[in-house]
Amino acid sequence: MTAYEKELHAYLKKCGAFLEGHFLLSSGLHSPNYVQCAPALKNPERAAAIGAELKKRWKGPKPDLIISPALGGLIIGHETARAFGVDFMFTERENNAMSLRRGFALGEGSKIIIVEDVFTTGKSTMEAFETAKKSRAYII
Repeated sequence: MTAYEKELHAYLKKCGAFLEGHFLLSSGLHSPNYVQCAPALKNPERAAAIGAELKKRWKGPKPDLIISPALGGLIIGHETARAFGVDFMFTERENNAMSLRRGFALGEGSKIIIVEDVFTTGKSTMEAFETAKKSRAYII
């Protein structure tokens, strides 16, 4: 682990976000630990720093926009967008289908990064991907 990763792991434990025990994931798999991101992102300065670190680690082109699936990805997606200096939008379920609401619309050809807080099955992330794809956005 890098120094930053060690520091982040210590912070996750200290704030109660890094959980140890037995967890049945939505994928049906079992895990001895789980990260519940909400406690880690409750501190705005820490959330901003984590978003900035995600930007720092990104090796692709600069996005035009960050999107996240609601609800879990809202804070980290917003803070990552802030670090990139781009707008942020989120998808949410409507009639059991993920969609852009609240006047959000993706421009055709927009370069998009999808940011999520926790991946288990990837279902919400893939639904956000499909929503962006329908708008002819380019998911980078």
